[in-house]
Amino acid sequence: MHSDIRRGLDMLQAASRFGPDHPDLPFNARAAFLMEEVAAAAEEIRAMAGTQDSSRGRFLSGAQQRQFIAGQMRHLMRQIARVAKFLPREEYPGAREKLQVPRSNGYSALLTRASVYLETLPAIKAAFLERGMPADFDLRLQELIAQFQQATTRKTNAFGTQVGSTAGMRARLREAVRAVRELDVIFSLLLQDDPALYASWRSSSHIERAPRRNSEPNAEQSATQSSASGADTAFSAAVPQPVEADPEPDNQYQLSFDTPASPPAV
Repeated sequence: MHSDIRRGLDMLQAASRFGPDHPDLPFNARAAFLMEEVAAAAEEIRAMAGTQDSSRGRFLSGAQQRQFIAGQMRHLMRQIARVAKFLPREEYPGAREKLQVPRSNGYSALLTRASVYLETLPAIKAAFLERGMPADFDLRLQELIAQFQQATTRKTNAFGTQVGSTAGMRARLREAVRAVRELDVIFSLLLQDDPALYASWRSSSHIERAPRRNSEPNAEQSATQSSASGADTAFSAAVPQPVEADPEPDNQYQLSFDTPASPPAV
């Protein structure tokens, strides 16, 4: 589970427990409905997280299987290539060139060359049997190619499920956060005479901000920023500045993956 989704889920779970933890809370029908919606969303996101984790396991398993099968395929192709080097060129023209192991470690190059092997071997298989290759060595190579393709399919499907689960969790989290925001409006009215309880609700329904990396400027940057700050201060004193609007009251519900990107520095 991504850290941004985990922080949102932590908030939903804390918010959904606020009602049971405060049985004397003055609920109205809308607040009760929204609280049930928040609890249901938390449960659904946990279920999708389980699907995501299992899909990740299948994805990693598929990747490991591909690596293992490719190793076996390369080993068998090396054995075939060693035999092909001793085939007379006059009797088996082009066999040495076609039956070479690719130098690239990529899977695509390996599969392409393995297909060339399968096209080349039927006509000259007897020569390999005479030189000690097993009777089914070509069938073994064909089987390894099929196994690799199956592992690739499992890996691809698992990745698709994993991506879909992530998208589903984020979409459900957005819906639940809207319900929490509406609850905040309702509680701000119902708990006007109990500011301590309302503060407790705000704390429970707070989405923890993502940690930020601290970057300390070097001495030259500090000097430049200090000079610019002094100039800005002098300018601000000479020119009246507009009054800034109050911040949004529900910034504590901002999801990190919905935060707009900062404009580039000029």
